[in-house]
Amino acid sequence: CTPVNFFGDLTSAADQAALARISSPSINTTDSTLKNFYANTSGDLFELPAGMVGGAFGVEYREESSAFEPSFLAVVDPTNYTCLISSEACTTRAVGEFDVTEVYGEVLFPLLADAPLAQSLNAIAGARWSDYSTFGSTTNWKVGLEWRPIDGLLVRGTVDKVFRAPTINNLYQGDSASSDSFSDPCNRWRGAPVGSPQRLACANVPTDGTFNQTDTQLSAIKGGNSALQPEEGKVFTYGVIYDPSWLDGASVSLDLWRVYLNDTIGTVGTQTILNNCFNNGQFCNLFSRNASGEILRLFDRNANVGRTDTKGVDFGVKYRLEDTAFGSFQLSLDTTYTAQFDVKPNVLGQVV
Repeated sequence: CTPVNFFGDLTSAADQAALARISSPSINTTDSTLKNFYANTSGDLFELPAGMVGGAFGVEYREESSAFEPSFLAVVDPTNYTCLISSEACTTRAVGEFDVTEVYGEVLFPLLADAPLAQSLNAIAGARWSDYSTFGSTTNWKVGLEWRPIDGLLVRGTVDKVFRAPTINNLYQGDSASSDSFSDPCNRWRGAPVGSPQRLACANVPTDGTFNQTDTQLSAIKGGNSALQPEEGKVFTYGVIYDPSWLDGASVSLDLWRVYLNDTIGTVGTQTILNNCFNNGQFCNLFSRNASGEILRLFDRNANVGRTDTKGVDFGVKYRLEDTAFGSFQLSLDTTYTAQFDVKPNVLGQVV
């Protein structure tokens, strides 16, 4: 055994040799597989007075799998959630897979053509049926209109019912530790009546008002949740595209959009868990305290945590330059203004 002075410069040959003898490589391995089969077709279906009806249809089957194998140094001990290296690197083995079968179609209907104030008016409709092995089936759709009242001006709008399936990481990611900052709501606590949520939140905390947390960080355990459901919502978009005839190659677009999603996938948040246990008696089963009242550990795994509302404006300008001997060039500017982005946690819901 060669002693090592970790407070020294560690540059001597003896120190370097001693460090090499007690070092071990830490290698995590991830193996992911995607298998995909799809078939689709598109073309004209039949003719209406305003033109041909076009359609596109298809089927798809997909398998996804992933296996994560951490280094033996990083494997979490489930009794105390520590490992043989830094706690932030501790994790667990994770294996998961799912498959999905989908059938989809989209049709464009020409409603008007070469009419007063309607050079063209088209309706678009589409639908996709998906069957996931993890949570079941869902059907999503979209409808839209495209109206060209005059040459160079296109007005468009769509409504979509959308969803996002949880990923393999969302579902099966192994537990890992995070050093989350927090403010303990039980600081300077002086007790509460029997049956109040504070009695649950402040278990083992002294009731004489002397308690103050000794650390601003706690060990929060993050990880996947195989019971997750998909995010679902709707998307509304409407806008215009203007191609001025007096400026060849120029195009301007303006689109307004709004998105709302229910059951958004994420974590509740360390402070939200603590505050809602203290105020409402909820999420109290997600953390524990030691005998002196200090928070020992908190679990904040993935969950369907609430709703997201966002809306804004997309603006774009494009200008195509004349072709040159060196090729074709285009100048463009695209910008987005987000007017709202509200995340509303379902703090009254149940977290698995």
